[in-house]
Amino acid sequence: MALLVPSGPLSADVLATVASLRVPTAVVSRSCLKRPRCIKKKAVDNEVDVLAVIDAKSKKGERAAATIQVYSARTGEPTRSVSLRPRAQRALMTALLARVAELFNLQPKNAPTAGSAAGSGSAAAAAASGGSGSGSGSASGVAGTQKAEPEPVTKMPSLVVTLDVDLPSKAQAAAKGKKAVDDAEAKRAASVQRLDGLQNLVFMLIVFGVLTSGFSLSLLHSRRQRRKAEALIKKTKEDGADQPPSLHPIIDPTKCIGCGSCVMACPDRKVLSVFDNMARLATPANCVGIGECKAICPADAITLVFGTSKRPVDLPRLDTGNQSTVPGLYIAGELGGMGLIANAFAQAIEVMDAIKTDLDSSSGVHDPDAADVLVVGAGPAGLGASLRAKELGLSYRCVDQAEWGGAIRAYPRGKLVMTRPIKVPLYGPVKMRETSKEALVETFTRIVDQTGVKIESGVRVEKIDRGPAGVFVVRTSRGAIKARRVLLAIGRRGTPRKLGVAGENDQRVAYVMTEPDRWANQQLVVVGGGDVACETALALAEQPGTTVSMLYRGSSLSRPKPGNRERIAEAVQQGKLELVLGADVKAVTPSGIQLATPQRGAFEIPADKIFACLGGNPPTKFLSAIGIEVVTFTGQPAAA
Repeated sequence: MALLVPSGPLSADVLATVASLRVPTAVVSRSCLKRPRCIKKKAVDNEVDVLAVIDAKSKKGERAAATIQVYSARTGEPTRSVSLRPRAQRALMTALLARVAELFNLQPKNAPTAGSAAGSGSAAAAAASGGSGSGSGSASGVAGTQKAEPEPVTKMPSLVVTLDVDLPSKAQAAAKGKKAVDDAEAKRAASVQRLDGLQNLVFMLIVFGVLTSGFSLSLLHSRRQRRKAEALIKKTKEDGADQPPSLHPIIDPTKCIGCGSCVMACPDRKVLSVFDNMARLATPANCVGIGECKAICPADAITLVFGTSKRPVDLPRLDTGNQSTVPGLYIAGELGGMGLIANAFAQAIEVMDAIKTDLDSSSGVHDPDAADVLVVGAGPAGLGASLRAKELGLSYRCVDQAEWGGAIRAYPRGKLVMTRPIKVPLYGPVKMRETSKEALVETFTRIVDQTGVKIESGVRVEKIDRGPAGVFVVRTSRGAIKARRVLLAIGRRGTPRKLGVAGENDQRVAYVMTEPDRWANQQLVVVGGGDVACETALALAEQPGTTVSMLYRGSSLSRPKPGNRERIAEAVQQGKLELVLGADVKAVTPSGIQLATPQRGAFEIPADKIFACLGGNPPTKFLSAIGIEVVTFTGQPAAA
């Protein structure tokens, strides 16, 4: 028999007990005890039939618990096993080893008599292994009372087991424990590093996915915008609405950054469009010249110009302060190209500020009979200029050939007027976007009443002369007026444009329609293709019993605003209105109006009343007689 002791944490008591046995002992590794082939090889090498192995295992906070395991040398498999609890370890270990010695006829060093040894071993074994040890212990006790001779000691063959395994010292155990802790920490750090790497990879994949998705959506949106804008531009050209009426923006492609702020600032979101990273004028005919696009552009890429090469506009030449080619004579409002109410109002205020600066810097003897400024015209521009003159403390006079309000009072009843918020001197802000003629007249009436601005109605200006001292003498239907400066705000319509055919002076021909309900139950004809003609025809078509025909020489309605075009198409579809395109008016007859079209040839339409909405002739002759130079604009800014 050979006794193998594994290189585990055996206590000093266990090692001392093992050392007291006369049994060849060797120290082996724990891994050897788990392999039957290794046990069998040890037995063969030591030429024994039985191997008794003392194994010790410890738990955290407890001493080592020992186990004696007996292996078969032939098979290497365990045959029997006895466990030892940590408590009373020394006594129990001694008893177990004595039991092993008894089973295999072994004798410990300095052994007592056979009886006492056997009795002691029997009792201890009984305590350790249960009932089987008790019978043996009692038989041995009887034998121990007799005086027996010591038996000869059976000496086992000398066995030599050489292994390069030593019990670890405390320093080695501590080093091994530290190494285990370091290894565990390294594994944990490696695991954390792998997890961090995986998280970073997942984050990068998410960011890449988001960026890719955003780029794809942006590209898709840009393509959709481009297709939509191209379709809109194509339709605009087909409808003949690709020319702006007067003031409109042009975009510098070298400055435009494609931010779209101009699109958002315009009241009509279809006028401008952004694609290929640049703003473009998509529906020029819809532009009303508000100019908000220029004011909001962060790159200063927009310039407001008048006219185009295909649709020129005749305007007086003005400098940056809106002074004409006649020194001291200024122009504001629609006559200078600012047709929108809010634009004309704001421009008139700026011009009056320039006049105040001009008057303050002038020298010489002032005529006490001359007003500081004479405002000709009491429309939006004239009203704004007069209010500002009063606010600045200037002596002023404002005259109008009709009553104040200008062309606004000539609008048809219920006409929608587009404007924007304005700040009125001596009154305050007026917030208007889209309003009616009646609401606008009511607002201006309230402004005139509250501010006390003075307006002279029914005064027609006939001639303007500039004296040698720089004082203007203005000839009117009510006498001469002297003024140091003159501001013309008379609009562009001048006298109404006539039909130019035989019978145009018939009393049934009118050039303004203000009361549509007067024409109920009558056959009516409207000649023209602008917004005024559309609004006049629509207002008449709403009256009971009317039959309304709208005649336009063009092949399509391209000049009116989109809203008016849509309303005309709806009225035609509902049978309220007849639209005759390509109409060439030949004459006004006692029973109606004669015309010809490419499709129907010459024919006559009965008419009780004919409204010629053809616009007005600009006062070019009047301006030329004063000495103001009139220029044809084909896409240039107004200021020289």
